[in-house]
Amino acid sequence: MKKWLLLLVALPLLTACPPPYEFDTDYTPVYMKRSDLEQSVSFVAPRTLRNLGKIYLKGDTLYLGEKYEGIHVIDNSDPSNPRKLGFIVAPGCVDMAIKNNMLYADNAVDMVCIDLAQHKEVHRERNVFPELVPPDGKEFQHPDKTSDMIVVRWKLSPSK
Repeated sequence: MKKWLLLLVALPLLTACPPPYEFDTDYTPVYMKRSDLEQSVSFVAPRTLRNLGKIYLKGDTLYLGEKYEGIHVIDNSDPSNPRKLGFIVAPGCVDMAIKNNMLYADNAVDMVCIDLAQHKEVHRERNVFPELVPPDGKEFQHPDKTSDMIVVRWKLSPSK
């Protein structure tokens, strides 16, 4: 009788164990050296819209996030004829916010503050965000990663 009681008490504990981790993702990380990441934010000529994410409107200007790449800046004063103004390169960018005349965005694990009047980075906080995870959400181990390498995006593995 005591064995059955012990089994009934232990059974919920056994089923509450998390499943084993899966380290088999269909994606491969793309790395950037920390020193290169810290020099990567810049304002460049407009480019083709691809893989769009977040959208932010400030006044007549649209800011369209391009996942892992940066932010498109578009003059929307004439909504029937939007005009591309440029692109803010920010590797690893997936999110942004604007307060006053400052755009805050993730630059992989760092947060950068970009002055919208000058279109240039004015402040950086290192290691604010967790490392980017594969799009399929699976765990991944970095067997060859060195301490100065940062994941800035993920690409589908060639064999997938």
